[in-house]
Amino acid sequence: MNARICPECGFDWERSPEGILVDLRSVVPQFVLEDLRIARVRPTPETWSILEYTAHLRDALAFYEERIRRTLDEDRPHLEAFDFADAADRLGYNEQSPSMTAAELDVRLHAITTLLAGLSETDWDRVAIGSDGDARTVRVLARRAAHEAVHHNHDLAAVHAAVSS
Repeated sequence: MNARICPECGFDWERSPEGILVDLRSVVPQFVLEDLRIARVRPTPETWSILEYTAHLRDALAFYEERIRRTLDEDRPHLEAFDFADAADRLGYNEQSPSMTAAELDVRLHAITTLLAGLSETDWDRVAIGSDGDARTVRVLARRAAHEAVHHNHDLAAVHAAVSS
């Protein structure tokens, strides 16, 4: 499998700005509200529930939106890492309101797509410094956000299939 393509979800890491917007606009927070009886069910102890994936995606998009805004507004800002691995438990994702989480994800999707849709070619090439010291452009940050959306949409479909059968 080509390293440019995510082997799990098929995301293309060379996506154009237009493709990034298509990916982000294709996410619909439907699973979290489809059947509230299964929204909090984990298919295995180590696999997140539909609600946890939805809350994670909401927070990941907010995280990338904030990073992109800083990169656009500041000169080569230094970006701090965030530990997403423990956020589901630490932030109580599975105890959050499914309807509120879905609504907040919708807000985050609208905010990041609106931001990205208004960028010039120069904006896409603005640079920030990651917590590892590497330079990354708005384009790279936007691709990471789009990968979160595509990958977790894939995860949500798999969890939904596992817990609804």
